[in-house]
Amino acid sequence: MKKITFLLFCLMIMTQVKAQTLNDNANWPNAAWTLTGTDAGETNPDILEGNPTTTDANFAFDDDDAGSGVDNDIAAESPIIDLTAAFNAGETWLTVSGDYVYRYLANDALLFEYWDADGATWLAWGPEFDAGTAGAPTNDYCAATPESFTTVILDISGFSATQLSGFRYRISYNDDPAGADYNYGFCFQSPTITSEAPPACIDPTDLTAVNITDTTAELAWTPGNTETLWNIEIVNITAGGTFTGTPTNIGVSNPYVATGLIPDNDYEYYVQADCSVDGTSNWVGPFALRTACAAVIAPYTETFETFTVAGSSFLSENCWTANESADSYNWEVAATTDTSSGGTGPGSGVSDGNYLFTEATGPAAGAVTELFSPLVDLTALTDPSVSFDYHMFGVNMGTLEVLVNGNLEFSVSGEQQLEDDPFLTQIIDLSAYAGSIVQVTFRATRGPDFESDIAIDTVVFDEAPSCFTPTNLDAANITDTTADLSWTAGGSETLWNIEIVDITAGGTPTGTPTDTGVTNPYTVTGLTEVTDYEYYVQADCGADGVSEWFGPFAFTTIESCPTPSDPTAANITNTDADLSWTENGAATSWNIEIVDITAGGSATGTATDTGVTNPYTVSGLAANNDYEYYVQADCGVDGVSQWAGPFAFRTACDVFAAPYTETFETFTVAGSSFLSENCWSANESADSYNWEVAATTDTSSGGTGPGPGVSDGNYLFTEATGPGAGAITELFSPLVDLTALTDPSVSFDYHMFGGDMGTLDVLVNGNLEFSVSGQQQLENDPFLTGIIDLSAYAGSVVQVTFRATRGPDFESDIAIDTVVFGEAPSCFNPSGLTAANITDTSADLSWTAEGSETSWNIELVDVTAGGTATGTATDSGVTNPYTLSGLTENNNYEYYVQADCGVDGVSEWVGPFAFSTLETCPAPSALTASNITETSADLSWTENGASTSWNIEIVDITAGGTATGTATVTGVSNPYTASGLAGDNIYEYYVQADCGVDGVSAWAGPFSFSTTYVPVPADCTTGIFLDTGGNSGTYSDDESYTTTIFPDAAGNTVTITFTYVDIEASTGTGSQDGCWDFLTIYNGPDNTFPVLAQTLCGEESGDGDVPSVGTSELNIGDSFTSTDPSGALTVEFNSDSSVSETGWAASVTCASLSVDDLDNPNMFTYYPNPVKDDLVLHSENEISNVTVMNLLGQNVLTSTPNSTDSTIDMSGLQAGAYFVKVTVGNATKTIRVIKD
Repeated sequence: MKKITFLLFCLMIMTQVKAQTLNDNANWPNAAWTLTGTDAGETNPDILEGNPTTTDANFAFDDDDAGSGVDNDIAAESPIIDLTAAFNAGETWLTVSGDYVYRYLANDALLFEYWDADGATWLAWGPEFDAGTAGAPTNDYCAATPESFTTVILDISGFSATQLSGFRYRISYNDDPAGADYNYGFCFQSPTITSEAPPACIDPTDLTAVNITDTTAELAWTPGNTETLWNIEIVNITAGGTFTGTPTNIGVSNPYVATGLIPDNDYEYYVQADCSVDGTSNWVGPFALRTACAAVIAPYTETFETFTVAGSSFLSENCWTANESADSYNWEVAATTDTSSGGTGPGSGVSDGNYLFTEATGPAAGAVTELFSPLVDLTALTDPSVSFDYHMFGVNMGTLEVLVNGNLEFSVSGEQQLEDDPFLTQIIDLSAYAGSIVQVTFRATRGPDFESDIAIDTVVFDEAPSCFTPTNLDAANITDTTADLSWTAGGSETLWNIEIVDITAGGTPTGTPTDTGVTNPYTVTGLTEVTDYEYYVQADCGADGVSEWFGPFAFTTIESCPTPSDPTAANITNTDADLSWTENGAATSWNIEIVDITAGGSATGTATDTGVTNPYTVSGLAANNDYEYYVQADCGVDGVSQWAGPFAFRTACDVFAAPYTETFETFTVAGSSFLSENCWSANESADSYNWEVAATTDTSSGGTGPGPGVSDGNYLFTEATGPGAGAITELFSPLVDLTALTDPSVSFDYHMFGGDMGTLDVLVNGNLEFSVSGQQQLENDPFLTGIIDLSAYAGSVVQVTFRATRGPDFESDIAIDTVVFGEAPSCFNPSGLTAANITDTSADLSWTAEGSETSWNIELVDVTAGGTATGTATDSGVTNPYTLSGLTENNNYEYYVQADCGVDGVSEWVGPFAFSTLETCPAPSALTASNITETSADLSWTENGASTSWNIEIVDITAGGTATGTATVTGVSNPYTASGLAGDNIYEYYVQADCGVDGVSAWAGPFSFSTTYVPVPADCTTGIFLDTGGNSGTYSDDESYTTTIFPDAAGNTVTITFTYVDIEASTGTGSQDGCWDFLTIYNGPDNTFPVLAQTLCGEESGDGDVPSVGTSELNIGDSFTSTDPSGALTVEFNSDSSVSETGWAASVTCASLSVDDLDNPNMFTYYPNPVKDDLVLHSENEISNVTVMNLLGQNVLTSTPNSTDSTIDMSGLQAGAYFVKVTVGNATKTIRVIKD
C-alpha cells in the first residue's frame, strides 16, 4: 500500500492568543473509550501493552507478540464529542496532537479516523503513519522515547448537525489490510483534540509545475478558499538564491506561467494567497523544479565518455535524461570493461568507451524504459540525420524503438549473434524535420527473460550520408548449398553488394563484394554443407555512391544427408527387438550396426544390416545380453549420413522352468535403487521410491522394519524415506514356465511393519491376486509367508509383479524374500490377519482365506502375562470372523490362525497379529489451559471413553504444593473453569475420568500453567520489587525502563534487599561490564543522582552463571539503602535483544530507625539457623511484624507478635532457603535462614 507521512501542522506566525472552545485530553485510562476490532478482547499484556479503557495511560499494541499467520486489527475509539459549540464559535478546524512511539516495518496501516454520523462509517483523518519514530524498539513500546505528532486539519465547516453532535475519533491499526501479516507495534500517550478558527486568509496547497521548458514553467496550486489573486516568489537555487518572503511576482492568477528562466537551472517557488481585506496567507512551499536544457546546435555528437559510470539507474546528466521504470527496468551507464549477464551483451571490451544499456535481470517481461536526448536544433543542417550504434544480442531479446518528437522512426528486435560481436550503426533520415528542433527518444522493451540487454553508443546529429546503410539482416530457407538472404533498405536504393565469408574455412571480411548488383532478397548458392557463414551487405545508390558495409549476419548450412536422431528400442524379448529412430531428411533406407556388448563387441562403423526400413525388427539375439545399435541414413546420390548412436538395450531372459526358487542371496547389496540382476528387474520411480537389495544386517529407518537379523540373508525392500505419499514402485520376476507343475503356486515371505504402512499388491500376468496393507506389529517380528494359488495359470508362462505403494510417511518400508514357484500346499495358509471392535474384554478377529476352507483354529497368547506361542490351538473349528471374549482389560495379546482343510489337513500357523484391549475407564489425554487470568483458568482435556464427569486436582507449585492423588474438586464438566487462583503463581493440574459403575481412570497430568502477573507498585506498602515478568514469568528482550521507589513517610529511607536473582550474566564482556542484562541503582529520585551500583547481574537463582567482572555480581541478600535526603532509590534496567531470564525479587522497606540498631546483637537476636521447626526471635524493642518469604519474594508466613519475643512455626514449609523480614518500630531487618 502506498503511504505518505503524517504532516505536522504548526501555526508558526500568530498575532494573538485566542481561547479554544474544544481542548480536550482523552484522560486515559478512561472507561468512556472503547476498544474495537478482532483484537479488542486481548488480555495478554505482552500483546495489548497498553489498554486505555481500563488501567493504562497509553494505547499500545505489539503485533510481533501477537504472532504470524493472523490478521490483527484493533482501534481505540473516543466517546461522542459534540462539536456544535465549537462550530457555533467559528472554530471549524480540528486537530489531534500528542506523543507516540511506532516501529514501522511494511504493509501495516496506523492512522486516525473520524466517525461520519450521516454515512454511519469511519473516514480517514489524513494519511497513514508510514515511518517509525527514532529508536523505536521491537517490544515494550511505551518505555521508549516518544515523538510528538499533530494530525492534518479536519475542516468541519460543512458538517451537518448530526455529524457535529455524533462526532467521534479513533486511532486505528491493522497489521495488513490485505490479510494476515506479522509486524511490530506502537504506543500512543493520551491525545488531545482541539478546535480553532481558520485564519481569514487560508494557505494554498498542492503546489505543482508542468510544461517546463528551458526558459518557462507553468506553476499551479489549489486555492485555500475563494481568493483569486496570489503572490509568487521564485528562487534560483543554482544561482545560490534563498527564500526571502518578498514576492518576485504579485497579483498573479492560477495557473501562472513563469518566464525568463535560465536553462538547466534548479528553481524553487513559493505561493501566498492575497485575500484582499482579509490580508495574505502564510507563504507555502517550496516546490522544486528544473528547467530544461537549451537546444543543442547540430552538428552534435554524444559518446557518453564524460557520463558517470554507476551500477544504478541513470536519471540525468549532460542534458540527457531517462525515466525511472516502476519495475526497476532502467538505463544505466557502463564502461567498456563492464561484464554483462551471461547469454547477452555486449561483452567486455566490445565498445570503445562508455555506453548506455538496459539491465534485463530482474524486471518483468514487457517492461519499458525510455532515454531522452537533449533538444537539438537542426537549422544548420541541409540534409539532417541522426545515427547511433547499438548492440542487441540474446535469445530473449526485446525491442529497441527510436522516436523523433514522439514519432516512431526505427524499430529492431535483435541483430548480433554473439556477445562479442561489434556494435552496429543505424542512421535515421531527419529530412522531414529539417529546420526544426527535435528530441530523440530511445524506448527499450524488455524481452521474456534476462538475456535481453540493449545497449546504445555514439549518437550523432549531422548531415545524412548520400547513401543510407541497410539494416535488419536475415537468412531463411537454408539448405546444404543455398540460403535466402534479406535486409531492410536504408533509402530508396534497389541494388546491393554482398560479401559472403566462410567462417569454418577461417575467412574474414575484406570489404570486397563476392556478389554485386543483387536484389533483395537474394539467394546465395554454391555453399558447402554443415558450414558456418557470415554475410555483409552494402547499398548501391548509383550516382550517390555506396553505403558503408552492414553486418555481419551469421548462419549455418545443413547436412546434405542429415543424421537420424532419437534412436530407441521397444518390444524387447529374449531374441529380438523393434528398433526405430527419427529421420531428419528425406531418406527412406538406413543402415544398422548392432553390437553385442555382453560378448565383448565394439562399434566398427560397418553395417550389420543394410537397406532396412524404419522401424526395423532385429532377431537372433542372445537372451539376457546387453546390446548397442547405431543407425545411418542412406540418401542415395547424396551419399550416407553420419552414424547416430549408440542406443543401449538388454534382451529379456530365457523363460525359467518351475519349480524355481529365488532367495536373493547372490544379488548385489547396494544402498541405491535396484534395477536389474539375475533376470529380476524393477522400474525406477520418478520420485525415487525404489526397490533396494539389503543384507540381513541392514538397519531400517526407526519405526519400520525389518530389524537387523530378522531375515536369514539378503532380501529386497522399498526405502520409504524421502518419496511422497502414494508413490509406486514395481519389482518384476523373470518369466516362469509352470508346465511341469500339477497344482502350481507361488509363495513369498514379506515384512510390513510401520505406523505409516502402505500396500503390497502381487499381480500375476497383470492380474491382481494378493494385496496386504501391513501385518507385523514390531520391526523384529519374523517375515510372514504369502501363498498364491496359480491353478488358473497351469501349463502357461507367468510373470509376477510385486507392486509397492508408499504410505503417508517414512515408517512404511516393505520387504520381500524367498520367492518360490512350486506345487501348491494341500491347505493354503490364511493371510491378512486383523482385529476390530476391540473392547476391554473382547475383540473381533478376522483373516483372508486363501483356499476354500470354512473352519480354522486359533491360538491366543497373553503377552502381558508373559505367554508365548506353543502351536496348540486355544480355540478350534472357529468361523471367520471370530469373536474372542473373556479378555482382560488393558492387556497386550497376539493371535495366530491355522486353516482346517478337512481331509487335506491343516495349514501352517500364520501370525502373530498383536492387539491390546481397552481400559474399562480410559484416562483422559491432551490436557490444556486457556483464557488464563490473574484468578482463573479454563481447563479442558480429551475424553477417551464415554465419561461425562471428571475429578480435578489443582496444585499450587509456587506455594510449595505437590500432587496427592486426591481430587480438589469432583464431578466437574469439560471444560472446567478453575477460580480463586492466586495471581502470578505456577499451577499444575491433573484430571481423572469418573466412569460410574466402571470406576475411575488413572490420573492424567500434570499440565502446568501460570496465572497472569498484575504488576504491583514497588513501595513500602507492597514491600516487594519485581521485574516485569513477576514471580512466575521472565522479563522481556529489549527492555529499558526506570523505577523510582519513594519512602512512605517523610524522613524515612528506602532499602531494597534482593531475595531472588536471575539476570543474564556473561563470561565475556557482555553488553556492559560482564552483563548482558543489568540493573543500575541511583541514590536519589532519578537517574541524575549518584550511582550506588553501576552494573548488576547474576544467575544465583537460575543456572548459577556469574558475570566476568566481579564488581557486577548481584547476589541474594544484597541490600541497597538510600542516603539521599529524599530517601528514594532509582533503579534502571536494561536487557539486550535475546535470552530473557526469570529476573529478580527484592523486599522493600522504609525506616527512620537505623538498621544498625537491629544489627547490634544486644538489641536483636534469632535462633536456631538452620531451623527445623520453630524460629525464635528476640528484640529489646517490640516486634510489630514478621514476614517469611521464599526465594521468589512471595510471602509464605506472616505474624504480628507486638511483643519483644516471637516464635515462628516453620515446620510446614518445604526445605530450602527463606528470608525473614522483621519490623521493630520504624526499622526493618531481613535475615536469611535455612529450613531443614
